[in-house]
Amino acid sequence: MKIRILYFVLLVAALCGCTQNDGMIGSWFGTWALDRIEIDGTEVEPDGGGDTFFSFHTSVIRICRVKDRIVVDERFGTWDSKDGYLTLDFSHHDDLAPEPGTSQYEPPRWIYFTDLVQRMWMAEKTGRKMILEYGDHTYYLRKTY
Repeated sequence: MKIRILYFVLLVAALCGCTQNDGMIGSWFGTWALDRIEIDGTEVEPDGGGDTFFSFHTSVIRICRVKDRIVVDERFGTWDSKDGYLTLDFSHHDDLAPEPGTSQYEPPRWIYFTDLVQRMWMAEKTGRKMILEYGDHTYYLRKTY
């Protein structure tokens, strides 16, 4: 009898588990690798090198730069997607960074983000690939998981 109760509890826990805290955001959820940046049609490297990853979760975005398997830069903001645009907002602050858009909330300048709010056109968006355009900048991303 105790075994049946244990199996029942485990079954309920497995069926009620949540893989995406605070709700489903569809194909956005997960980590996207920045494969390429073009400015005026010319491919450029991120300032300072490294690999850049975008992680989407609920309304929060984390953009980090990795060098030699170590996260060397990390930025946080919020995101929203409407009418074919992806809006990234880095105008946040906290007790340690009282000025909006500073410290961990600063736009990731190594990938040429300069504004606190970036409104980017989604030229292409599938479950595995995304192309974002912002002025003369084009960002090519692919989903890693």
